[in-house]
Amino acid sequence: MYESFFGLRERPFDLTPNPKYLYLTGRHREALSNLQYGIVGRKGITVLFGEAGTGKTTLIRAATHFLAPMNVRWVYISNPALTRSEFYQTLALKFRFSERARDSKAVFLVEAEEMLTAQHEAGGTTALIVDEAQSMPDELMEEVRLLANLETTDQKLLQVVLAGQPELAYRLEQEHLRQLKQRVALRCDLGPLDFAETAAYIAGRIKIAGGQASAIFTREAIGTIFERSRGIPRTVSVICDNAMVSAFASGQVPIGSHVVLDVCRDFKLNVAGRSPEPARPASLVLPGMALETTGGQQAAAPVFARAPGMVAGQQAAAPIIRRSPASLAGAPGMAASHQAATPIVPRAPGGVETQERRAPVFPPAAVSHEAALPGNGRAPDAVVSHEVELPGNGQGPHRVASHGATLPGNGQARFPETPRWLPVATESQKPEPPAEPPPAAVAEGKRERTGLFGMFTRTIKRFRFS
Repeated sequence: MYESFFGLRERPFDLTPNPKYLYLTGRHREALSNLQYGIVGRKGITVLFGEAGTGKTTLIRAATHFLAPMNVRWVYISNPALTRSEFYQTLALKFRFSERARDSKAVFLVEAEEMLTAQHEAGGTTALIVDEAQSMPDELMEEVRLLANLETTDQKLLQVVLAGQPELAYRLEQEHLRQLKQRVALRCDLGPLDFAETAAYIAGRIKIAGGQASAIFTREAIGTIFERSRGIPRTVSVICDNAMVSAFASGQVPIGSHVVLDVCRDFKLNVAGRSPEPARPASLVLPGMALETTGGQQAAAPVFARAPGMVAGQQAAAPIIRRSPASLAGAPGMAASHQAATPIVPRAPGGVETQERRAPVFPPAAVSHEAALPGNGRAPDAVVSHEVELPGNGQGPHRVASHGATLPGNGQARFPETPRWLPVATESQKPEPPAEPPPAAVAEGKRERTGLFGMFTRTIKRFRFS
Protein backbone atom coordinates (compact mmCIF):
# COMPACT_ATOMS: atom_id res chain seq x y z
CA MET A 1 0.00 0.00 0.00
CA TYR A 2 2.62 2.55 1.09
CA GLU A 3 5.76 0.66 0.03
CA SER A 4 6.51 2.72 -3.06
CA PHE A 5 5.81 6.00 -1.24
CA PHE A 6 8.54 5.26 1.30
CA GLY A 7 10.82 3.41 -1.13
CA LEU A 8 10.34 -0.05 0.41
CA ARG A 9 10.20 -3.48 -1.17
CA GLU A 10 7.68 -4.80 1.38
CA ARG A 11 5.88 -3.79 4.53
CA PRO A 12 8.36 -3.95 7.42
CA PHE A 13 5.92 -4.01 10.35
CA ASP A 14 3.56 -6.88 9.64
CA LEU A 15 2.60 -8.83 12.74
CA THR A 16 3.49 -12.25 11.36
CA PRO A 17 6.33 -14.08 13.20
CA ASN A 18 8.77 -13.87 10.29
CA PRO A 19 12.25 -14.96 11.47
CA LYS A 20 13.79 -12.70 8.83
CA TYR A 21 12.72 -9.67 10.87
CA LEU A 22 13.90 -11.05 14.20
CA TYR A 23 15.84 -8.43 16.16
CA LEU A 24 18.14 -10.04 18.70
CA THR A 25 18.79 -8.09 21.86
CA GLY A 26 21.02 -9.63 24.50
CA ARG A 27 18.05 -11.32 26.16
CA HIS A 28 16.64 -12.57 22.87
CA ARG A 29 19.99 -13.96 21.81
CA GLU A 30 20.35 -15.82 25.10
CA ALA A 31 16.81 -17.20 24.85
CA LEU A 32 17.43 -18.40 21.29
CA SER A 33 20.60 -20.17 22.39
CA ASN A 34 18.74 -21.87 25.24
CA LEU A 35 16.02 -23.09 22.91
CA GLN A 36 18.52 -24.53 20.47
CA TYR A 37 20.61 -26.12 23.19
CA GLY A 38 17.58 -27.56 24.98
CA ILE A 39 16.42 -29.35 21.84
CA VAL A 40 19.73 -30.41 20.34
CA GLY A 41 21.28 -31.25 23.70
CA ARG A 42 18.22 -33.38 24.68
CA LYS A 43 17.76 -31.57 27.99
CA GLY A 44 14.11 -32.50 28.48
CA ILE A 45 11.87 -29.53 29.35
CA THR A 46 12.74 -25.94 28.43
CA VAL A 47 10.53 -23.04 29.49
CA LEU A 48 10.36 -19.62 27.79
CA PHE A 49 8.60 -16.76 29.59
CA GLY A 50 7.73 -13.34 28.23
CA GLU A 51 5.04 -10.69 28.17
CA ALA A 52 2.58 -10.70 25.29
CA GLY A 53 4.20 -9.24 22.20
CA THR A 54 7.84 -9.63 23.28
CA GLY A 55 8.67 -12.05 20.45
CA LYS A 56 8.29 -15.56 21.87
CA THR A 57 6.64 -17.02 18.76
CA THR A 58 9.13 -15.33 16.42
CA LEU A 59 11.95 -16.71 18.53
CA ILE A 60 10.50 -20.24 18.33
CA ARG A 61 10.18 -19.95 14.55
CA ALA A 62 13.80 -18.82 14.35
CA ALA A 63 14.89 -21.78 16.50
CA THR A 64 13.03 -24.32 14.38
CA HIS A 65 14.37 -22.69 11.21
CA PHE A 66 17.87 -23.17 12.57
CA LEU A 67 17.17 -26.80 13.54
CA ALA A 68 15.63 -27.78 10.17
CA PRO A 69 18.82 -29.27 8.65
CA MET A 70 19.78 -31.07 11.86
CA ASN A 71 17.45 -34.09 11.65
CA VAL A 72 15.01 -32.69 14.21
CA ARG A 73 11.39 -33.75 14.06
CA TRP A 74 9.16 -31.38 15.91
CA VAL A 75 5.47 -30.73 16.49
CA TYR A 76 4.22 -27.20 17.18
CA ILE A 77 0.94 -26.54 19.04
CA SER A 78 -0.19 -22.93 19.10
CA ASN A 79 -3.55 -23.44 20.86
CA PRO A 80 -3.18 -25.82 23.81
CA ALA A 81 -6.62 -25.13 25.31
CA LEU A 82 -7.67 -28.71 24.61
CA THR A 83 -9.13 -31.65 26.44
CA ARG A 84 -7.00 -34.70 27.10
CA SER A 85 -8.50 -36.66 24.20
CA GLU A 86 -8.17 -33.70 21.80
CA PHE A 87 -4.58 -33.26 22.82
CA TYR A 88 -3.67 -36.85 21.98
CA GLN A 89 -5.64 -36.69 18.75
CA THR A 90 -3.66 -33.61 17.70
CA LEU A 91 -0.32 -35.25 18.50
CA ALA A 92 -1.31 -38.44 16.66
CA LEU A 93 -2.24 -36.45 13.56
CA LYS A 94 0.92 -34.35 13.54
CA PHE A 95 3.24 -37.29 14.27
CA ARG A 96 1.33 -39.29 11.63
CA PHE A 97 0.39 -42.16 13.89
CA SER A 98 -2.26 -44.71 12.99
CA GLU A 99 -5.97 -43.99 13.29
CA ARG A 100 -6.18 -46.29 16.32
CA ALA A 101 -3.68 -44.07 18.14
CA ARG A 102 -6.05 -41.11 17.71
CA ASP A 103 -8.80 -42.87 19.66
CA SER A 104 -6.79 -44.86 22.19
CA LYS A 105 -4.23 -43.39 24.56
CA ALA A 106 -2.69 -46.80 25.11
CA VAL A 107 -2.07 -47.29 21.41
CA PHE A 108 -0.73 -43.74 21.17
CA LEU A 109 1.84 -44.33 23.91
CA VAL A 110 3.05 -47.54 22.28
CA GLU A 111 3.47 -45.95 18.87
CA ALA A 112 5.05 -42.83 20.37
CA GLU A 113 7.71 -44.82 22.19
CA GLU A 114 8.51 -46.80 19.06
CA MET A 115 8.83 -43.64 16.97
CA LEU A 116 10.97 -41.83 19.57
CA THR A 117 13.32 -44.77 19.94
CA ALA A 118 13.74 -45.12 16.20
CA GLN A 119 14.44 -41.40 15.81
CA HIS A 120 17.02 -41.52 18.59
CA GLU A 121 18.80 -44.51 17.09
CA ALA A 122 18.95 -42.69 13.76
CA GLY A 123 20.75 -39.80 15.46
CA GLY A 124 17.79 -37.47 15.29
CA THR A 125 15.80 -35.57 17.88
CA THR A 126 12.07 -35.23 18.49
CA ALA A 127 10.57 -32.14 20.07
CA LEU A 128 7.16 -31.01 21.23
CA ILE A 129 6.76 -27.19 21.25
CA VAL A 130 3.71 -25.74 23.00
CA ASP A 131 3.07 -22.01 22.55
CA GLU A 132 0.69 -20.05 24.81
CA ALA A 133 1.31 -22.68 27.46
CA GLN A 134 -0.29 -20.54 30.17
CA SER A 135 -3.65 -21.60 28.64
CA MET A 136 -3.06 -25.32 29.18
CA PRO A 137 -5.36 -27.05 31.64
CA ASP A 138 -3.74 -28.71 34.63
CA GLU A 139 -4.53 -32.15 33.26
CA LEU A 140 -2.55 -31.38 30.09
CA MET A 141 0.34 -30.09 32.18
CA GLU A 142 0.46 -33.47 33.84
CA GLU A 143 0.24 -35.30 30.51
CA VAL A 144 3.19 -33.27 29.18
CA ARG A 145 5.22 -34.18 32.26
CA LEU A 146 4.46 -37.87 31.73
CA LEU A 147 5.40 -37.70 28.05
CA ALA A 148 8.69 -36.06 29.01
CA ASN A 149 9.46 -39.15 31.12
CA LEU A 150 9.98 -41.19 27.93
CA GLU A 151 13.75 -41.66 28.05
CA THR A 152 16.63 -44.04 27.79
CA THR A 153 19.11 -44.70 30.55
CA ASP A 154 21.19 -41.66 29.57
CA GLN A 155 19.07 -39.31 27.40
CA LYS A 156 15.59 -37.93 27.00
CA LEU A 157 13.63 -39.18 24.00
CA LEU A 158 11.14 -36.29 23.77
CA GLN A 159 12.26 -32.68 24.16
CA VAL A 160 9.54 -30.31 25.36
CA VAL A 161 9.45 -26.52 24.97
CA LEU A 162 6.79 -24.57 26.90
CA ALA A 163 6.45 -20.92 25.88
CA GLY A 164 4.03 -18.67 27.67
CA GLN A 165 3.29 -15.40 29.39
CA PRO A 166 4.28 -14.68 33.01
CA GLU A 167 1.13 -16.44 34.21
CA LEU A 168 2.86 -19.69 33.30
CA ALA A 169 5.59 -19.00 35.83
CA TYR A 170 2.96 -18.39 38.50
CA ARG A 171 1.24 -21.66 37.67
CA LEU A 172 4.46 -23.62 37.94
CA GLU A 173 4.76 -22.40 41.52
CA GLN A 174 1.57 -24.22 42.48
CA GLU A 175 1.95 -27.23 44.72
CA HIS A 176 0.21 -29.70 42.42
CA LEU A 177 2.58 -28.80 39.55
CA ARG A 178 5.80 -29.14 41.55
CA GLN A 179 6.77 -32.34 39.71
CA LEU A 180 6.66 -30.51 36.38
CA LYS A 181 8.66 -27.60 37.76
CA GLN A 182 11.36 -29.96 39.06
CA ARG A 183 11.87 -31.32 35.54
CA VAL A 184 12.50 -27.92 33.95
CA ALA A 185 16.12 -28.05 32.77
CA LEU A 186 16.39 -24.62 31.08
CA ARG A 187 14.53 -21.41 31.70
CA CYS A 188 14.74 -18.11 29.80
CA ASP A 189 12.88 -14.80 30.05
CA LEU A 190 12.09 -12.08 27.52
CA GLY A 191 11.50 -8.48 28.54
CA PRO A 192 10.56 -5.20 26.82
CA LEU A 193 13.05 -3.16 24.81
CA ASP A 194 14.78 -0.02 26.06
CA PHE A 195 14.96 3.15 24.00
CA ALA A 196 18.14 2.23 22.10
CA GLU A 197 16.80 -1.25 21.36
CA THR A 198 13.48 0.19 20.18
CA ALA A 199 15.26 2.54 17.78
CA ALA A 200 17.42 -0.33 16.51
CA TYR A 201 14.34 -2.55 16.15
CA ILE A 202 12.59 0.04 13.94
CA ALA A 203 15.71 0.81 11.92
CA GLY A 204 16.50 -2.88 11.42
CA ARG A 205 13.06 -3.75 10.09
CA ILE A 206 13.00 -0.78 7.72
CA LYS A 207 16.48 -1.65 6.45
CA ILE A 208 15.49 -5.27 5.79
CA ALA A 209 12.46 -3.98 3.86
CA GLY A 210 14.78 -1.83 1.69
CA GLY A 211 14.36 1.59 3.30
CA GLN A 212 16.18 4.01 5.55
CA ALA A 213 14.71 4.73 8.98
CA SER A 214 16.12 8.28 9.26
CA ALA A 215 14.20 9.27 6.13
CA ILE A 216 10.89 7.90 7.45
CA PHE A 217 10.76 8.66 11.21
CA THR A 218 12.13 11.64 13.12
CA ARG A 219 13.97 11.13 16.38
CA GLU A 220 11.08 12.70 18.29
CA ALA A 221 8.70 10.23 16.67
CA ILE A 222 10.93 7.34 17.75
CA GLY A 223 10.90 8.64 21.31
CA THR A 224 7.12 8.90 21.30
CA ILE A 225 6.82 5.37 19.90
CA PHE A 226 9.01 4.02 22.67
CA GLU A 227 7.11 5.95 25.33
CA ARG A 228 3.67 4.80 24.23
CA SER A 229 4.62 1.20 23.34
CA ARG A 230 6.58 0.71 26.60
CA GLY A 231 9.14 -1.24 24.62
CA ILE A 232 6.83 -4.08 23.54
CA PRO A 233 7.94 -5.08 20.00
CA ARG A 234 4.46 -5.97 18.80
CA THR A 235 3.05 -2.64 19.93
CA VAL A 236 5.98 -0.85 18.29
CA SER A 237 5.12 -2.55 15.00
CA VAL A 238 1.43 -1.61 15.32
CA ILE A 239 2.25 2.07 15.93
CA CYS A 240 4.82 2.24 13.13
CA ASP A 241 2.59 0.55 10.56
CA ASN A 242 -0.39 2.82 11.28
CA ALA A 243 1.80 5.92 11.41
CA MET A 244 3.14 5.08 7.95
CA VAL A 245 -0.39 4.63 6.64
CA SER A 246 -1.42 8.03 8.07
CA ALA A 247 1.68 9.71 6.67
CA PHE A 248 1.05 8.14 3.28
CA ALA A 249 -2.54 9.41 3.27
CA SER A 250 -1.47 12.96 4.17
CA GLY A 251 1.79 12.96 2.19
CA GLN A 252 4.02 13.73 5.18
CA VAL A 253 7.66 12.67 5.16
CA PRO A 254 9.37 12.21 7.52
CA ILE A 255 6.83 11.12 10.11
CA GLY A 256 6.71 13.43 13.12
CA SER A 257 5.65 12.84 16.67
CA HIS A 258 2.23 14.45 16.10
CA VAL A 259 1.34 11.69 13.63
CA VAL A 260 2.43 9.07 16.15
CA LEU A 261 0.37 10.73 18.88
CA ASP A 262 -2.72 10.63 16.68
CA VAL A 263 -2.23 6.90 16.15
CA CYS A 264 -1.67 6.29 19.86
CA ARG A 265 -4.81 8.25 20.69
CA ASP A 266 -6.82 6.11 18.30
CA PHE A 267 -5.46 2.90 19.86
CA LYS A 268 -5.76 4.25 23.43
CA LEU A 269 -2.03 3.84 23.98
CA ASN A 270 -1.08 6.10 26.86
CA VAL A 271 1.98 6.66 28.98
CA ALA A 272 2.20 4.33 31.98
CA GLY A 273 0.23 5.75 34.91
CA ARG A 274 -1.54 8.39 32.80
CA SER A 275 -5.23 8.39 32.02
CA PRO A 276 -6.40 8.20 28.39
CA GLU A 277 -6.46 11.45 26.46
CA PRO A 278 -9.83 12.45 24.98
CA ALA A 279 -9.93 12.83 21.23
CA ARG A 280 -12.65 15.51 21.35
CA PRO A 281 -11.71 19.22 21.18
CA ALA A 282 -11.88 21.33 24.31
CA SER A 283 -14.70 23.46 22.91
CA LEU A 284 -17.03 20.50 22.43
CA VAL A 285 -19.55 19.99 25.23
CA LEU A 286 -21.56 16.78 25.30
CA PRO A 287 -24.56 16.06 27.55
CA GLY A 288 -23.32 15.50 31.07
CA MET A 289 -19.68 16.24 30.23
CA ALA A 290 -17.61 19.41 30.08
CA LEU A 291 -14.12 19.49 28.66
CA GLU A 292 -11.35 21.71 29.89
CA THR A 293 -7.80 22.51 28.96
CA THR A 294 -5.28 22.33 31.79
CA GLY A 295 -1.54 22.43 31.42
CA GLY A 296 -1.72 22.10 27.66
CA GLN A 297 -3.68 18.84 27.85
CA GLN A 298 -7.36 18.14 27.67
CA ALA A 299 -9.17 16.69 30.62
CA ALA A 300 -12.81 15.88 31.13
CA ALA A 301 -14.67 17.18 34.19
CA PRO A 302 -18.17 15.92 34.96
CA VAL A 303 -20.98 18.45 35.40
CA PHE A 304 -24.62 18.08 36.25
CA ALA A 305 -27.04 19.27 33.57
CA ARG A 306 -28.27 22.71 34.61
CA ALA A 307 -29.29 24.80 31.64
CA PRO A 308 -28.33 25.14 27.99
CA GLY A 309 -24.65 26.11 27.98
CA MET A 310 -22.38 24.88 30.70
CA VAL A 311 -20.29 27.42 32.60
CA ALA A 312 -16.64 26.72 33.31
CA GLY A 313 -13.84 28.64 34.95
CA GLN A 314 -10.92 30.06 33.13
CA GLN A 315 -8.86 26.98 33.97
CA ALA A 316 -11.16 24.17 35.04
CA ALA A 317 -14.80 23.21 34.72
CA ALA A 318 -16.53 22.36 37.99
CA PRO A 319 -19.69 20.46 38.91
CA ILE A 320 -22.79 22.70 38.82
CA ILE A 321 -26.06 22.18 40.69
CA ARG A 322 -29.06 20.87 38.74
CA ARG A 323 -31.73 23.60 38.69
CA SER A 324 -35.40 23.32 37.94
CA PRO A 325 -36.70 24.92 34.73
CA ALA A 326 -38.77 27.39 36.75
CA SER A 327 -35.76 28.73 38.55
CA LEU A 328 -33.87 29.16 35.30
CA ALA A 329 -36.39 31.29 33.52
CA GLY A 330 -34.99 34.75 32.98
CA ALA A 331 -32.21 34.25 35.50
CA PRO A 332 -28.54 34.81 34.81
CA GLY A 333 -26.41 31.71 34.75
CA MET A 334 -24.11 30.55 37.46
CA ALA A 335 -21.03 32.73 37.53
CA ALA A 336 -17.44 31.60 37.76
CA SER A 337 -14.65 33.05 39.86
CA HIS A 338 -11.66 34.87 38.48
CA GLN A 339 -9.44 31.82 38.66
CA ALA A 340 -11.52 28.66 38.77
CA ALA A 341 -15.13 27.57 39.09
CA THR A 342 -15.71 26.15 42.55
CA PRO A 343 -17.92 23.09 42.96
CA ILE A 344 -21.38 24.04 44.25
CA VAL A 345 -23.19 21.19 45.95
CA PRO A 346 -26.75 20.68 47.27
CA ARG A 347 -27.15 22.06 50.77
CA ALA A 348 -29.49 21.55 53.69
CA PRO A 349 -30.69 24.34 55.98
CA GLY A 350 -28.25 25.44 58.59
CA GLY A 351 -24.93 26.02 56.98
CA VAL A 352 -22.86 28.14 54.64
CA GLU A 353 -19.94 27.02 52.54
CA THR A 354 -16.48 28.48 52.69
CA GLN A 355 -13.46 27.59 50.60
CA GLU A 356 -12.00 25.63 53.51
CA ARG A 357 -15.05 23.80 54.84
CA ARG A 358 -18.30 22.65 53.27
CA ALA A 359 -21.48 22.71 55.33
CA PRO A 360 -24.97 22.05 54.01
CA VAL A 361 -27.28 25.01 53.41
CA PHE A 362 -30.67 25.05 51.74
CA PRO A 363 -30.15 27.62 48.97
CA PRO A 364 -27.16 27.27 46.66
CA ALA A 365 -24.54 29.85 47.42
CA ALA A 366 -21.85 31.20 45.14
CA VAL A 367 -18.19 31.45 46.05
CA SER A 368 -16.34 34.46 44.73
CA HIS A 369 -13.09 36.19 45.38
CA GLU A 370 -14.27 39.77 45.30
CA ALA A 371 -18.00 40.39 45.01
CA ALA A 372 -21.47 38.88 45.12
CA LEU A 373 -22.64 37.26 41.92
CA PRO A 374 -26.16 36.68 40.55
CA GLY A 375 -28.02 33.82 42.12
CA ASN A 376 -30.62 31.32 40.97
CA GLY A 377 -33.29 33.61 39.57
CA ARG A 378 -35.31 33.99 42.79
CA ALA A 379 -33.25 36.29 44.94
CA PRO A 380 -29.61 37.23 45.31
CA ASP A 381 -27.63 34.46 46.91
CA ALA A 382 -25.59 34.90 50.02
CA VAL A 383 -21.94 35.56 49.57
CA VAL A 384 -19.31 33.51 51.33
CA SER A 385 -16.07 35.22 52.15
CA HIS A 386 -12.65 33.67 52.46
CA GLU A 387 -12.55 33.81 56.26
CA VAL A 388 -15.93 34.60 57.80
CA GLU A 389 -18.77 32.13 58.19
CA LEU A 390 -22.08 33.08 59.79
CA PRO A 391 -24.89 30.61 60.47
CA GLY A 392 -28.26 30.62 58.79
CA ASN A 393 -31.36 28.51 59.30
CA GLY A 394 -32.63 28.53 55.72
CA GLN A 395 -35.83 30.34 56.89
CA GLY A 396 -34.78 33.90 57.66
CA PRO A 397 -32.31 36.35 56.21
CA HIS A 398 -28.60 35.66 56.18
CA ARG A 399 -26.14 38.14 57.54
CA VAL A 400 -22.99 37.49 55.55
CA ALA A 401 -19.59 39.07 55.96
CA SER A 402 -17.54 39.60 52.83
CA HIS A 403 -14.97 42.12 51.63
CA GLY A 404 -16.92 45.10 52.88
CA ALA A 405 -20.29 43.95 51.51
CA THR A 406 -23.45 42.62 53.17
CA LEU A 407 -26.10 41.15 50.92
CA PRO A 408 -29.53 39.75 51.78
CA GLY A 409 -31.31 36.70 50.61
CA ASN A 410 -31.74 32.99 51.21
CA GLY A 411 -33.03 32.17 47.74
CA GLN A 412 -36.69 32.55 48.91
CA ALA A 413 -37.52 36.28 49.26
CA ARG A 414 -35.93 39.65 49.80
CA PHE A 415 -35.29 40.83 53.35
CA PRO A 416 -33.98 44.02 54.86
CA GLU A 417 -30.26 44.32 54.95
CA THR A 418 -30.23 43.96 58.71
CA PRO A 419 -31.98 40.75 59.90
CA ARG A 420 -34.24 40.68 62.94
CA TRP A 421 -32.06 38.26 64.83
CA LEU A 422 -28.99 40.47 64.40
CA PRO A 423 -30.07 44.03 65.33
CA VAL A 424 -27.81 46.87 64.30
CA ALA A 425 -28.75 50.18 65.89
CA THR A 426 -27.86 53.58 64.54
CA GLU A 427 -26.05 56.21 66.55
CA SER A 428 -29.30 57.96 67.45
CA GLN A 429 -31.01 54.73 68.52
CA LYS A 430 -28.23 53.45 70.73
CA PRO A 431 -29.15 53.63 74.46
CA GLU A 432 -26.93 55.73 76.64
CA PRO A 433 -24.80 53.76 79.08
CA PRO A 434 -25.78 54.08 82.79
CA ALA A 435 -24.00 56.90 84.63
CA GLU A 436 -21.37 55.81 87.07
CA PRO A 437 -21.98 56.85 90.71
CA PRO A 438 -19.60 59.50 92.12
CA PRO A 439 -16.74 58.25 94.26
CA ALA A 440 -18.14 59.99 97.32
CA ALA A 441 -21.42 58.03 97.13
CA VAL A 442 -19.51 54.78 96.88
CA ALA A 443 -17.45 55.60 99.93
CA GLU A 444 -20.58 56.61 101.90
CA GLY A 445 -22.25 53.36 101.03
CA LYS A 446 -19.30 51.41 102.29
CA ARG A 447 -19.26 53.35 105.57
CA GLU A 448 -23.02 52.86 105.97
CA ARG A 449 -22.76 49.15 105.44
CA THR A 450 -19.83 49.09 107.83
CA GLY A 451 -21.80 50.96 110.54
CA LEU A 452 -24.81 48.64 110.31
CA PHE A 453 -22.56 45.61 110.46
CA GLY A 454 -20.90 47.05 113.57
CA MET A 455 -24.22 47.72 115.29
CA PHE A 456 -25.39 44.16 114.49
CA THR A 457 -22.17 42.75 115.92
CA ARG A 458 -22.51 44.73 119.15
CA THR A 459 -26.12 43.61 119.57
CA ILE A 460 -25.11 39.93 119.21
CA LYS A 461 -22.37 40.31 121.82
CA ARG A 462 -24.77 42.03 124.25
CA PHE A 463 -27.23 39.10 124.10
CA ARG A 464 -24.39 36.60 124.33
CA PHE A 465 -22.86 37.93 127.54
CA SER A 466 -26.10 38.93 129.27
